[in-house]
Amino acid sequence: MIAWGIAVLLIIGVVIGVRTFMRRQEAQRKAHDARLAAMAQTYLAAAKKKAAAEAAAKAAAAATPAPSQPTEPSPAAVREERECPFCAEPILKKARICKHCGREVQPLA
Repeated sequence: MIAWGIAVLLIIGVVIGVRTFMRRQEAQRKAHDARLAAMAQTYLAAAKKKAAAEAAAKAAAAATPAPSQPTEPSPAAVREERECPFCAEPILKKARICKHCGREVQPLA
């Protein structure tokens, strides 16, 4: 008689445990699906924004006339270089260490 009562209690406990596990699993699945949907919406919004920016850039490029001659770089854009006294590779005039051989060099004014 006591054995039957224990068996019934064990079965009830197992059923309750399984139902609790299934509910928790379903809640986790719903939360995961909600996160995926939010990520997809963010990705789609970014893709639409990028496409709109590209279309605007193409429209702006089509509206501006092409230059007749290629423009030369400004004097500020030209790098002032010199040769490293140790390895003879080009480095910046203001460099303190050669990027090729790693030795210290005196920077030029």
